[in-house]
Amino acid sequence: MSDSTENLMVVPSKKQKNNYQPNLITESRQMFTALEKNIVVMIINQLTIRYFEKSQPLFPNQNVEFLIPFAELSKSRNYSEIERAAKSLQLKQQGFAFTNEKGERYFKYMIPFPLVENLMSKGKMCLKITMFSGAVPYYTELGKTWTSYDYEVMRSLGSLYSKRVYEILMSHYRSDTFTYEVDHLRHILNVPETFKYFDFTRKCLDVANSEIKEKTGIEFTYEPVKKEGKRVTRLKFTKKTPLSQIESEVDASREYIQKMPIGEAVALAWQWFAGYTLNEAQKAAITDSSDKLETFLRIHTEVASGKRKNVKNATAYMVKSLGIENVKVKRKETTPKSTTPRRTGTPKAISSIIGTMSLFQPEE
Repeated sequence: MSDSTENLMVVPSKKQKNNYQPNLITESRQMFTALEKNIVVMIINQLTIRYFEKSQPLFPNQNVEFLIPFAELSKSRNYSEIERAAKSLQLKQQGFAFTNEKGERYFKYMIPFPLVENLMSKGKMCLKITMFSGAVPYYTELGKTWTSYDYEVMRSLGSLYSKRVYEILMSHYRSDTFTYEVDHLRHILNVPETFKYFDFTRKCLDVANSEIKEKTGIEFTYEPVKKEGKRVTRLKFTKKTPLSQIESEVDASREYIQKMPIGEAVALAWQWFAGYTLNEAQKAAITDSSDKLETFLRIHTEVASGKRKNVKNATAYMVKSLGIENVKVKRKETTPKSTTPRRTGTPKAISSIIGTMSLFQPEE
């Protein structure tokens, strides 16, 4: 039991429309059932709210406790089902793995929710869940890449594969196409080893595609792009998103960007600068102005999502939109020595390097 209420979060004190989670969570292997996944989704929603309100790293080296009324978990008040989920949730493992540029493989496996119990609070039977302090950073440090998805849509999806594929689709919402190694995709979706390729596509991908299309309008196709003999080893996914969904996601991203701590917004801008040919003075003009920084992040999101169409030259479009076409690196004169002719030189550009906590990157 915690001696403080600071790390006790009651669900649902508030609800955030969209959940935000690190891509590391999206790409992790999750062994939850559909009901357990809904519990985790509710927990992430509360962490998202706390992140926006506090604008700082959450709960350093602390376990975090969540209080969830049974009524929030089961409309039919099926308490035996909730008890079964509670019993198995505290045993479920989550795995993170990646291979670095040197080919060295690293991994971490943990049980995020080691303690689950029920108790009566204000006349309501509740589930009290303790989140392991070592797992908290993996769920709260958004860093440079994150997944945003609609909270209610996620909860409404019935199939566990639909929930997981929906997460993956939303992590790639800026791209219409993306690829996955079949073995990696099966691994993170926790597909039974007994499933052949046909079972995997029919019972996992096709079921998810049908339900996601029904609930959101988003649909996808997939095709083999690499084989080893007759064995399909890589799939290419093509995603089709209705304009209304694009606008919804752009609005959600705008809301997130507006609430983002300034240091994290600057770090994100530096990451996205890689897609443009900007000089150092233009970069500085963007990061030194909160208005230009917010505009840069917003325009980038709208272009990347497809809301702004027919952008042929992203750099030219961006600098014109920001009014920084004529911003150039200033040449600085050096102080001349009395015995030498006066000359000028170009100083070395100095960039502010802002890092974010990078725990693990998803395996390619």
